[in-house]
Amino acid sequence: MCTLNLSKMKTLLSSSLIMVIGILNFKCDPDRNPYGTYYASLKGQINKITESIVLGDTLKLTLQWPDVLSTITPLGDTRSDAVNSLQYAWFAYRVYKLDTVNNRVSLGDSTKEFLSEGKEIQCYQCYRFTPYFSNNTKPYKCVLNIIPQYKGIYYLEIVPQAGAFKINKNFEGLFTVNFNVVDKHFELITPYFGTAWEQAMQEIDSRGFGVYCFRVI
Repeated sequence: MCTLNLSKMKTLLSSSLIMVIGILNFKCDPDRNPYGTYYASLKGQINKITESIVLGDTLKLTLQWPDVLSTITPLGDTRSDAVNSLQYAWFAYRVYKLDTVNNRVSLGDSTKEFLSEGKEIQCYQCYRFTPYFSNNTKPYKCVLNIIPQYKGIYYLEIVPQAGAFKINKNFEGLFTVNFNVVDKHFELITPYFGTAWEQAMQEIDSRGFGVYCFRVI
């Protein structure tokens, strides 16, 4: 399990804002031209959107690949493609739990997580497995199940680095993932992280990467 002190977390927030723009256009492939790369924006459905869920409940994130994919480059070039086949599509996420007594956040053993649809690949820098879309038949989707093991305050974060996709055997690009909910419940975290955290999350959210907060009672 990885833990982070809240004061250190606050110090990192201002620099993380500066990094967001660069991260959006970054991928491990050094040959990729970020200005010519096509980006898609997807939104997943969350099954329980109330501020609190009961210990033992499962929070489900369902993300379905569209039949027609709309993409855009940083220079504003757009295209629209019917999705006839999906070779791969993956994204990374993290689940944090707040320890409000010891002023820490933790990553690791506070939840059980599995995919009921789709596959998984290891993402060691993300602390968790990375959801990978099933590519056999339509609809192409993955369903991520998160079962908190303790009461407390949590937040689900899509890692602010775009995932990668390949469709129709010849079109590759990157995509962001957000949540199709009106209220992300940031007010649960703000009393502990401060307004700098909330501003950072709003900035990340505006760029297509979701952060969703919830309480387990």
